[in-house]
Amino acid sequence: FGDRMARLFPELHYKGETIGTSRLPGENVMSKNVTFQVTDDCNLACKYCYQINKGKRRMSFETAKKFVDLLLDADESDKYINPTNSPFIILEFIGGEPFLEVELIDQILTYFTDQAFVRRHPWATRYIISICSNGILYHTERVQRFLRKYKSHLSLSITIDGNKELHDSCRVFHDGTPSYDIAVKAVRHWMNDMKGYMGSKITIAPENITHLCDALIHMIKSVSYTHLTLPTT
Repeated sequence: FGDRMARLFPELHYKGETIGTSRLPGENVMSKNVTFQVTDDCNLACKYCYQINKGKRRMSFETAKKFVDLLLDADESDKYINPTNSPFIILEFIGGEPFLEVELIDQILTYFTDQAFVRRHPWATRYIISICSNGILYHTERVQRFLRKYKSHLSLSITIDGNKELHDSCRVFHDGTPSYDIAVKAVRHWMNDMKGYMGSKITIAPENITHLCDALIHMIKSVSYTHLTLPTT
């Protein structure tokens, strides 16, 4: 997102002087990331998950409002993020599984955009929403309604651990049922029906490392994943 905005808005990206066609060093960071952990609950029980003490806690809307107000009130005295050092902003929502709280996310984004427009803040239009999901709730009406509403500002990724064998060796429901087919169905719908750009990530852990080679080949060769990005964690 930051790279794309740097290409579209070079006047905001470059702080240095221009000599001929060359620009001296002085690139400005185009977008910084702020994260809302809306819940620590999850509808999967992945074997490699580092959140071993998951609960049912959720962020309150009042807490989110205070955070949004702090963001929009920030000026250059705030060294981490302000409209000068971050002309654009990435609003990231994580869990647990963030779509368990899709109504809360919608409520937060509505408040953010309303307040940004009221304050005539540059982030009123210069923002992107980042969500990484396990895809389980993707086809529910409430999530579909959210996706349609925010599609033009949404960077969505669904975790797929390579091929079916690798994915289902770790990414399972609480009763041990595998989740690969559900996740892939969500990816294909987002890319083919919604025409959205899809990112994904493969989580490498001791439990699935033996499947890694086949998984990477599967991700690269599969036509359905032509537009997937492949960072690993």
